[in-house]
Amino acid sequence: MLLLRTLGVAWYVAASAQAAPLVSNFSEQPVIFRGQEMHNLLAFGDSYTYVQGTQGHWNYSFISDAFNYSFTPDQLLSSQIVKNTTSSGGPNWVEYLTGCYEGLPAACPRTKLWDFAFAGADISAEYLPLHHNYTVDLDDQVKQWDLINDINDSDKFTNVSFAAWYEKLVDKWFESVELVYSRGYRNFLFMLPPPLEKTASNLASANPLPNATMMGQWNTAVQSRVSAFRAGHNDSSTFVFDTYTFLNGVLADPAKYSIHNTTGYCQSYGQSDVLWNYAAYGCQPIQQYFWFSKSSARDAAEMERTAAHQLGFTDSGHITFTVHQIIATELLTQLA
Repeated sequence: MLLLRTLGVAWYVAASAQAAPLVSNFSEQPVIFRGQEMHNLLAFGDSYTYVQGTQGHWNYSFISDAFNYSFTPDQLLSSQIVKNTTSSGGPNWVEYLTGCYEGLPAACPRTKLWDFAFAGADISAEYLPLHHNYTVDLDDQVKQWDLINDINDSDKFTNVSFAAWYEKLVDKWFESVELVYSRGYRNFLFMLPPPLEKTASNLASANPLPNATMMGQWNTAVQSRVSAFRAGHNDSSTFVFDTYTFLNGVLADPAKYSIHNTTGYCQSYGQSDVLWNYAAYGCQPIQQYFWFSKSSARDAAEMERTAAHQLGFTDSGHITFTVHQIIATELLTQLA
């Protein structure tokens, strides 16, 4: 079994099988792992990673919620992925990574996607309150994803050292990594978060939150903790995908990726026909945008009254399915 851990600050953990050892550091990351040899992918995290399941909480999860915390193997095996029901307006990166877009995960032709991510999850309710009373945070998922919501939900704190705060959050997260390690997983993939300081709403703000300094402090905390984990677990392998730097590169040369809008988003993104009827809402084709939405999980009450909520778009700084595909393509290249 290979355990991967991906898209950070709200991203995922994945488990796969029959993979070769993988050794890396942050400046140079040689990869021996063969992505095509992944048989099963276990994903944990928040809205960036969640897929909708027929046995899940609608708009939030593939399987179960805090009110129905336990589930049987039969329930898990019978839950089907609902096509294009993610926070991206289409497939998300774990679906592109695995080729598992709808139906039963066990029936997926390439890699089986078992997605335990929950939209709106933070790392732990010990430090940040639940978004909803049915939310399943990472430490209850078996947390493995670098969380976007932990940055967004704490970016307005005052009189706090964010560097120290992020270290505390990451330490809490790694308690779950240790738990996964204790279950026999030995290969780990960690992904840093996207450049959240460049969301459409932050670009329009005189005081963007989170800002670039905060993002740098978070990434430093994660990298430092991964280094410590590697040093203390000589029988494990780790790999870090720098999503933050990679997507900054995409933003610097968007035309290379057929992206035409990096500063705005379609304000009617929640309309059920926006993917094909975008012009009626004064929008460009959705696949030409970098950002899919700017809404915040703090606006959940408002989202409850909109079509966007019905589609599950309730977190901040979501990227389009185009960008999810770009991430997955690059990741598969690095894992080849």
